[in-house]
Amino acid sequence: LLKGSECLNLGYQKQKLETYAASENKIAGFRLIKNGQQAYSYTENLSHEGLEKSYREAHSNLDLLSHVGAKAKDILLPRSQQNINKKLSVENIDIETLKIKAKELETLVLAVDTRISVVPHSKLSESKSQTRILNSNGLDTNFEQQYFSAYSYPLAKEGSVSKMSGFSMTFRNFSELDTNKISR
Repeated sequence: LLKGSECLNLGYQKQKLETYAASENKIAGFRLIKNGQQAYSYTENLSHEGLEKSYREAHSNLDLLSHVGAKAKDILLPRSQQNINKKLSVENIDIETLKIKAKELETLVLAVDTRISVVPHSKLSESKSQTRILNSNGLDTNFEQQYFSAYSYPLAKEGSVSKMSGFSMTFRNFSELDTNKISR
């Protein structure tokens, strides 16, 4: 199993980029099966040495199961005559386009009502993930997906009364981002 993900969060306040957070993670996992027993090991170290160490750890776990006499189960491994590679509308949206939309979201919210003086919570996020599964029966499956989310929670003041409310959306395609709908 190979799995990776990326996430980007953008937030504007007072028309300036306030939040810019990007993260990425990748892992590899091994599942070993012998005589109906399963052992696992995962690592974030994808170097040759890291993968080798994780594979040895899975073997060690399998040996431990055999030694303690763990009960065996029938395990069916998926077979693949045709490899499956699936992408769910993965788009490459450049960072400047994402920043423009994030800023637009705050601008539209501020324009909705004169009582709104600040939008303390307004963000646009993009997340992508990839998963690849391989086994000794020839299965080699790759799956990619992406989604976007946006939210806005403005603070409105009238006299001594302050109220906050908001709206959020999650969507698969960037073209579905409707900043007008979120800002209302």
